[in-house]
Amino acid sequence: MILRLLNKYLHLFYIKTILMFKILLILLAAFSLSSASASQNNKEVKKPLKLSKSKKQQLNDLADEKVINVTVPTNEKSAQEYANALEERERLLSLEGREPIPKNRTIPIVLEDKMDAVNVNLSVKYGTTLIFIDQNGEKWPVHFSLIGASKYFSKEEPTENTLLITPNKKYRKSNLTVFLKDNLNPIPIILTESATDVDIVTHIKIMDDSPESTIQDSRYIRESTDVVKDFKSTITGDERLLVDDITPKDGKLLEYISSTNNANLKVWTTGGYIYIKGIDKPLSPSGTLIDNSRNRKLWRFNEWYDFNVVIKGSVENILVKKNN
Repeated sequence: MILRLLNKYLHLFYIKTILMFKILLILLAAFSLSSASASQNNKEVKKPLKLSKSKKQQLNDLADEKVINVTVPTNEKSAQEYANALEERERLLSLEGREPIPKNRTIPIVLEDKMDAVNVNLSVKYGTTLIFIDQNGEKWPVHFSLIGASKYFSKEEPTENTLLITPNKKYRKSNLTVFLKDNLNPIPIILTESATDVDIVTHIKIMDDSPESTIQDSRYIRESTDVVKDFKSTITGDERLLVDDITPKDGKLLEYISSTNNANLKVWTTGGYIYIKGIDKPLSPSGTLIDNSRNRKLWRFNEWYDFNVVIKGSVENILVKKNN
């Protein structure tokens, strides 16, 4: 009986002890939270800095000045470098990736029933002028002209012997057909839009006389091209030497430049004339055939240094050097 009462008493004591321990833990936790809250409340909160309007403006001006000093040059040298950099940037932005080389050309053409087409290079944003002239440099009026693909190339006629062609699209190609006044032979021209070359001014030189030619010059007076019948009694002693490729005592063998690098010609000056051996036919100026006995024709010309001739069916330009 006593043991039973003792066990009951110990059991109650154990329960009370556990309850007291739990209460103690709760109190400790509540104290810790209140201490932390009080600690935070006790911290000083920094109030925003109150500045006068003038002081704020001074600080803003100071900040702006620092930013400007970083981005804008502060001396003459750096200012010039900055300006050069801006100019270079502007130039690079304006580039289109193509800078065609402008050229001026003269294209000799012999009017025939069947002619090979000549090529003319054009480039976007450039105008190409085609000027039609005769062998003497006189204008030859255009009677009619037509571009195959007119949506890619624009055509204007500022004068009666001039066509102004402008391409509207890059990398396009078409043909231009031209009929000249008083001539039924069409002139075929290929128009090519190019990124590398552009023919700014192109003279289409017709190796004939224009119907409107007014030139009266002894250099262009047409002389007979018939073979001299009486060889011995007509040609001079110097010309006989030239027939045999011998330079006369008072003559001089001249150097020349050929448009096709033809090295098979001989050019002399003697007796106030120019002699050329090795051409089939002169176009401008006209000349006199002296000898054809050895299949290498010898021609005589009035003193002149720029010749357009036919050699083996092709037109060539021969430029004789004056000061050899």
